[in-house]
Amino acid sequence: MNKAGHIPAVSVVLPVYNASAYVHSCISSVLAQHFSDFELIVLNDGSTDNSWKIISTFSDGRIRAVDQPKNRGLIATLNHGLSLARAPLIARMDADDLCAPGRFERQVRFLKSHPEVGVLCTGYYTLGERRTRKIVLPVSDAAIRCRLLFASPFAHPTVMFRASCKTHYPEGFEGAEDFACWTQLAATTKFANLPEPWLTYRIHPAQESKVKAVQKRASRRRIMEDYLRMLGCPPEDGRMDMHLMLSDGAGVHTEAGLHQAAAWLAALHTRLSGVLPEAELGKELALRWVRLCAASGLGLQGRNLMRSVDLIRYMPPFHRERIKATLKLIKRS
Repeated sequence: MNKAGHIPAVSVVLPVYNASAYVHSCISSVLAQHFSDFELIVLNDGSTDNSWKIISTFSDGRIRAVDQPKNRGLIATLNHGLSLARAPLIARMDADDLCAPGRFERQVRFLKSHPEVGVLCTGYYTLGERRTRKIVLPVSDAAIRCRLLFASPFAHPTVMFRASCKTHYPEGFEGAEDFACWTQLAATTKFANLPEPWLTYRIHPAQESKVKAVQKRASRRRIMEDYLRMLGCPPEDGRMDMHLMLSDGAGVHTEAGLHQAAAWLAALHTRLSGVLPEAELGKELALRWVRLCAASGLGLQGRNLMRSVDLIRYMPPFHRERIKATLKLIKRS
């Protein structure tokens, strides 16, 4: 229990909206952390179910429960939580996820020993699909910056960042507010991901990311275009449609379309090699190319095109077997 006037080491921001089925186990997983010097800011965003009643059953002194009678939306609620945070480090949780007991301890230790890193996330497990999966994201700052070209390199509920980053979630990017936040912070801080899974990410039909899929795609397009401009690589007319398909890993089903994708990837490699680390950039672009060819449905034609592009040489050794397997599947089609 935090003493009156004590400034905790970590502020945890947890927005809640109609999460009565999950919020008790979520809060319990945070309170069970090995690292105990934190405050948990739980913001009930106008829930119409029993979420607030469940939140109110907890009596732990580290909890600061805030009831917003009217629903303000995720971005406004997150920013309200950030405004209430008192600690030098801020962590995130979502109301339907579970935090591993050693997560905060591991993240605090890493940030203490890496003062140049302002934003730190972790790997995670998925829960709710046919099988549980372990997800490992890009680990190094260089790889993370390259991933930002096409997608968020972080699992948002795993984030811990320094309050000195002056972080806020920008309005107008519904469904991808975290992605927008990281691309904006890329100019001022370094990033890292811990490869170990320190969170269980629950997948279910009502979760925010699925409900707002259409809005999220439109937001992602704007974010990626802004990031390319920030890197000095503004896309020419029509290029963002192709870039979005490369981000999705699907949507190109003709030989001409794949040639256009290859041309855009080559242009990105040429224009960004002096801005982003070439090896990591090449890996990210090659990965996008392989995924797009595999999803094209062009069979042997797609296989031959995949192999003809020079970017393939950047694929790391541990991806080579995956590429071989992909080529076999394409050959059979």
